Amino acid sequence: MPVLLPFSVLLGSFGALVYIVSRRFKIVRKTFHLQKELEENQKKIERVKKKESLQKEKALQDLKRTAEIKHKALRNLGAINELMKKVDHDLVSEDEEEALKTLIQIISLDENHRKANELLARLYLKSGRNKKAELIYKKLIDLYPFDPEYYSCLAHSFFQRHQFKMATEYYEKSLQLDKNNPTRYINLGHVFSTRKDFVTSLEYYMKAHRMDVRNIELMFLITELCLQNSDPITAREYLHRILDYEPYNQQAKTLLGEVLRTLKQEEIA
Repeated sequence: MPVLLPFSVLLGSFGALVYIVSRRFKIVRKTFHLQKELEENQKKIERVKKKESLQKEKALQDLKRTAEIKHKALRNLGAINELMKKVDHDLVSEDEEEALKTLIQIISLDENHRKANELLARLYLKSGRNKKAELIYKKLIDLYPFDPEYYSCLAHSFFQRHQFKMATEYYEKSLQLDKNNPTRYINLGHVFSTRKDFVTSLEYYMKAHRMDVRNIELMFLITELCLQNSDPITAREYLHRILDYEPYNQQAKTLLGEVLRTLKQEEIA
């Protein structure tokens, strides 16, 4: 006859089986997660390697391109130097159109040649070809973003074309880079005066005067704006300053006489 095991033994065996199965399931699940994690890590490593490979390839391409540019620049250096001598000769001879053609030739050899770009933009500006000048000044600003003169020249071009908002913007950028130069304040004062904002214009002129106290022309500008703003007392003050430096300045004497008459009439009224 078959031997019947007690129920408690059977129950214990079943519990052991459940434990073994549960344990194995946990091990299998953990192994699965580990495998998945390894696969993810492998993918990350492959992505990093691919990125590094692309970066190395780009770096090599950049080095190659830089080397080619330097090689081309060295190859063209002799020709550019000779052409620049011709430009100097043309400018001395006041043959600006010929100088312009030569500068374009230089830039065809070296598009970022600083001196050639500066001279070409200046000639374009002088001859009224403002839009061409503006393109060059924008390029120079991209190449040399901390040179205030390029912003100022670009602003001057916009001013000539009566684009006063753009002129103001670029004169302000020039001022931000060169705050100790009174010319930057005078330029802004001139723009605001043209825009009929005489109060702001006067503020900039006075800031410029504090840095250049002997500038007679500037003091005349301030005087005119004071009169424009109905402020003859301040106008009188600046006229006296002019005469302190130039006692025989007839323009200042004449204007001072007019201002004093105005003040006297105001006192009588």
